Amino acid sequence: MLDTGGHMYFGGACYFRQVDALAMSLCVAQDLSDEGWDEYVMAGYHITKKYGMAPKVSMAMFTGGFPSAVQRGKLATHLKTHGIPPLVRVAVLTDNALIRGAMTAFGWIMPRTTMRAFEVLDVGSCLKWLHVGAPFDQKTASFVWADARRVLGLDE
Repeated sequence: MLDTGGHMYFGGACYFRQVDALAMSLCVAQDLSDEGWDEYVMAGYHITKKYGMAPKVSMAMFTGGFPSAVQRGKLATHLKTHGIPPLVRVAVLTDNALIRGAMTAFGWIMPRTTMRAFEVLDVGSCLKWLHVGAPFDQKTASFVWADARRVLGLDE
């Protein structure tokens, strides 16, 4: 089983971890600077290179800032430049309609990726849906997600 361990970005406001084929991002940063975004994207790339396993599915939650159009464009360029295969499925956990709309904008840069929004606390359904796209240990992923929420102070 692959577990990259937790990695923090944006001054400790964004958490990233990969478990098997599942990438998990949870971000409470209010502002996603271009410099911070570039660091985040490159760090993910280096983690993938280090462990030799690109994620196939991803779950993400943003409670404050969300990647801008420019930042999403940089991500698309990065993926293409480095020949990174598209994700099969992406789940966004949110109760915010604006963020669900931004999820559609991500769909424009990842047209071969199936995307779906889930309620913030519907982690079980989210993990089951993502597991259809790629295998990963759902029990470990559920524990990791809960730990990330705790680390970022979301369950206080």
